[in-house]
Amino acid sequence: MLRAGGFGRVSQLFSVTHLGCRNARRGMADADLLRGYTVEANAILVNDRRKPNLIDIAWIVKSNALQRLGRSPEGQKVYEEHKAHVASVWRSIDDFILHKIFHCYYTIDLKTNKRIVDLREVREMPDKIVFTLNDFPYDRESDIEQHVIWSTRQLSQDKIQVCLDEYRPSDIWDYVWFENPPSLKSVKTIHHAHVFSKKKN
Repeated sequence: MLRAGGFGRVSQLFSVTHLGCRNARRGMADADLLRGYTVEANAILVNDRRKPNLIDIAWIVKSNALQRLGRSPEGQKVYEEHKAHVASVWRSIDDFILHKIFHCYYTIDLKTNKRIVDLREVREMPDKIVFTLNDFPYDRESDIEQHVIWSTRQLSQDKIQVCLDEYRPSDIWDYVWFENPPSLKSVKTIHHAHVFSKKKN
């Protein structure tokens, strides 16, 4: 099920809506962010290969075309190198994230010599949400910041909004958020949402 939050110019989110995708969730703080943005304008983004601005990203998210978001060639190379390093040291990228973001303890698997996090520890953790910069951001215009909301429990729309109200208040920031569908998630078992934001003029 797809749940929509809103675009980023006013604090009020529009209500949960089905927008044609069962497995992705997304939102912005104001539908007006896309007012006047047309299919023709979106086609320019494809044709000229420019870096997307926040309105482009909002359109991509609203159109459920998340596969259109990607890293620069240089950024993708760094990301692939990082994944290879993590795979050589950790049982999975999820174990690495649990340690890095939530500070879970790890042990060494004597058979594989890789670091593993005891998932029982994760299940016993209280509900915890962390708002952090994305270390491997998607390509976008330089004035757009990209963060990730990580959670030890399912991220409801209300939880996401509380986090955004704290870290990206809508009187200061325009923003777009979304959760990737399972097919696009590189971190499969840890709940997380992507946030693109830009300071208001």
